[in-house]
Amino acid sequence: MTDYYETIGNIKERAEACRACPCAQSRSQVVLYRGTLEPRILFVGQSPGSKEDEMGVPFVGPAGALLEEALITCRIDSFGIINIINCFPPNNKYRDEFGVACRPFLLDKLRIFAPAAKYLVMLGRDAQEAIRIVQTQQPQLLSHLNFHHIIHPAAVLRNRSWQSKWDEGWKHLKERIDDSS
Repeated sequence: MTDYYETIGNIKERAEACRACPCAQSRSQVVLYRGTLEPRILFVGQSPGSKEDEMGVPFVGPAGALLEEALITCRIDSFGIINIINCFPPNNKYRDEFGVACRPFLLDKLRIFAPAAKYLVMLGRDAQEAIRIVQTQQPQLLSHLNFHHIIHPAAVLRNRSWQSKWDEGWKHLKERIDDSS
């Protein structure tokens, strides 16, 4: 593994200087990564929320609390979390153009954290689409991973009727992990 601190520091420096989309004006700071240095499971979300923007860490707000609860329930302790984009989007509304502008950073984060991972879990449709594009453009980068999709925790918080989809997604992930152990 490359020197984590040097590499993530370089990404952070470049992301802080980035002005490729309107997110640069709406952020307080860039939000890059949370987790172990060599995660077994890499989660990909959409974008930082207001709490993440405040703290500079992915999934520490209400959606993060729901994610944390699932991680504890499933006894997952070797994980990493990244987002498609590094910055809090204007009005907390993600747009595909932000993902396009931030794709070089997504690729860099995947190059750092995906090699050690066995699973890549896409949280929501936007993450699923972003990873599909990465697979199309650079198939070798993620070819060793087992893919899994779970509804985004923020969607569950907005619509509690989707709780069963959330629970089912985690049940299937846990079964896959247990079967490969």
